Amino acid sequence: MISRVARASLALFATVVVGTALLPSAIAQPGQGMRGAPSGPTPAPASLDASLEAGTVVVSMIAGTPDKPLADINVVLQSDSRKVARSDASGKATFAGLASGKYTVSAMAGGVLVSSEPFVLPETGGVTVVLSSVPVDNGRGGRPSSRMMSGRARPEQNDPSGQLTVRAIAGELKQSQFGGLTADIPTGAIIHLVEMHADGKMTVRSEEVKEENEGRVVFGNMARDNSIAYYAMTTYERAGGTDRLMTEPLDLPPQIGSRMMFAGAPTNSANPGIDDLGRLSGTGNAMPGPGVVEVLIYAEASQAGYIRSTSEVELIQIGSSAESLRSPALQAQPSSASVMGQAGPMRILPDTEPGQVSFYAARPSTKSDIPGVTIRIELADPAADAVEEPLVLETSAKGLAYAKGLVAGTQYVAVATLHGVETRSEVFTPLADKPLSFAFAYEWKDQDARQARFTGVAHGANNIYIAKVLSNGRSFYSLPFQLTKERGASVGIYMYPELLFSLRGAGQLDDQKLWFNQRFTIANPGIMPFRASARGLIIPLPKGFVGASVADEMTSRVGVESGEGFLWRGAVPPGQRDFIASYALPVREGAMSFDMDLPYGIRSGRLVVEDHKDMELRTPPGAKVEPLVQPNGSKFLVMPDINIEPKQRLVFGLTGLPQESAWQSYFRYIAGAVALLLIFWAIFAIFFGPKGTEKQDPVLDKLEANREQLMNQLVKLETEHRHKRGRENSDAERSYKQRRDKLNTKLTAIYREIDEHKAQTRVQN
Repeated sequence: MISRVARASLALFATVVVGTALLPSAIAQPGQGMRGAPSGPTPAPASLDASLEAGTVVVSMIAGTPDKPLADINVVLQSDSRKVARSDASGKATFAGLASGKYTVSAMAGGVLVSSEPFVLPETGGVTVVLSSVPVDNGRGGRPSSRMMSGRARPEQNDPSGQLTVRAIAGELKQSQFGGLTADIPTGAIIHLVEMHADGKMTVRSEEVKEENEGRVVFGNMARDNSIAYYAMTTYERAGGTDRLMTEPLDLPPQIGSRMMFAGAPTNSANPGIDDLGRLSGTGNAMPGPGVVEVLIYAEASQAGYIRSTSEVELIQIGSSAESLRSPALQAQPSSASVMGQAGPMRILPDTEPGQVSFYAARPSTKSDIPGVTIRIELADPAADAVEEPLVLETSAKGLAYAKGLVAGTQYVAVATLHGVETRSEVFTPLADKPLSFAFAYEWKDQDARQARFTGVAHGANNIYIAKVLSNGRSFYSLPFQLTKERGASVGIYMYPELLFSLRGAGQLDDQKLWFNQRFTIANPGIMPFRASARGLIIPLPKGFVGASVADEMTSRVGVESGEGFLWRGAVPPGQRDFIASYALPVREGAMSFDMDLPYGIRSGRLVVEDHKDMELRTPPGAKVEPLVQPNGSKFLVMPDINIEPKQRLVFGLTGLPQESAWQSYFRYIAGAVALLLIFWAIFAIFFGPKGTEKQDPVLDKLEANREQLMNQLVKLETEHRHKRGRENSDAERSYKQRRDKLNTKLTAIYREIDEHKAQTRVQN
């Protein structure tokens, strides 16, 4: 039962926005966009320095370059305790006699708060850190950083098809004295290529990084028919921590090879290990401690049956004969990606004495208290002269916590943490004779998810794991992953048994057909290739379609099946694939019917049709239709946000479309016949016309040359229009008709001039 005070305070948070969990790839990662996080120039990383005495940290304060040191700056060193040192004339602040462990440093420089990433101070030697008040020149000459390019495969024309070359580097690529790019090499690291086959088989190939190969390893004979999905990964060990580097499923071109690099931190970096798994895992949760694997199993509401049928999770070591581990699947706690927090002052809580600050944590949507929320109270300005350790509290069963002993007149900030999400209060100043109270409101979307936990899992450069669940006769998998000596793994399994499909495009009337030009999107949310049949995947088109074609760049992968639709050849790889295609539907007596089977449903579809006078768009009940008027006055009807469940149909119709009158149809046939007669006449004139020593006629030659030029222009115009039919807007269509009419008018005039000239010549002769 919630208390009266709690009820009153909850009213203050009626405007809190409820967070929504996005699945599966749009999940925000922990630490991104945290409210109140320090902002400013990105500092240089911390570096190990064996020349320093053990337990020493030296911080260099600069303004962009080492030749601009910043003196008399308070530098704060933070771990379990807080220390302050002042930079000297050379910009250096020194901390000595420290125990090994994890630290951060920060300072106010030029009105900007700058701070380092967390770094590890080893038991031997020391650490140097650079803090700059302005951005530091990275010296890359405009090139993107190596970390930005890490794990991204790019096509390589000079390499054979089915070959992947991986270059392993530590730190940034640098310009060598011979004009090439060079870098430190993590010699001895193992690069793994995990192969996930369409039939469920899992294999792995591994290569060691060697100095003599400049850190390059080569994998050849890779499948190019999408029957195998490839994932590359490695770990680099150094004194500061272990870098865990990995890729999404690799998208490799079919005709040529590919190259990519794995870029870790410099070998002398004291920063904790870089971790690509946190970005790719699909959970939004922070990584657990060493030897721990947490598996989050989630699905959409329409697939909740798979969640409810999941009882346990299996942890498999790929390429090993060791027996797999099993753990029960229990109700999951909210992920940090789905939690939103907000802080604000509130009316004074009971039992708060003068000089004290009290806090209350609650979930307004359920009118419930939140126990166990950690609240850390720290100085608002980390570089202030005062030396004070942070005060850490935890809310009680009623969501309450009380801070005592804060220094009156000093500025503080409270940081509450729940499910990995930090929420910062506004800056407050305790008063000796008055109490203060603050509330933290949290909201999240409850979802039907399960979670399993494994402990004591061995790490190692050659140990690769994958999590698996079996539900309703189907298997679902996580990404393959590795552990490090400092970190476990949090991975997600997204349970969706089929493909996702979307359709976006427009339809435009041309003659007696409505031509559609559309972008088709197929997404495989699994980690293995999806094979529908031995031939491939049929993508149905509306009943009665004609003239289907696929954009040139995808014809090697997508073909047309007469009477069915498009055929995606072979398996569908993990991830999203798009292609652009066109087709037409016949218009009879001013009406058109669109009836398309959707074996995989449709997600976020959108269709646009050109609007005509007296035209009516007929849709099923509840379908949304919106008018759209372009700046040039063209009118369209839009069907936005089309979402239909699998094994249904997309059905709509158009009536009142403009029709060709009988004379227009007859004219088209007559024009075609005339064109054929002209062609036969030209052939007859060339092969059977008068020969011999006729006198040259420069006027006639010029007229006939003009005629041939106009004929060539007309043929080219018609060819281009037929190729683009259904893909042009109304402006382009009008332009085509205007150009066609002008050419026809000129051709008529030329023929008249030729006839008149020949008649005049005969009279003269």
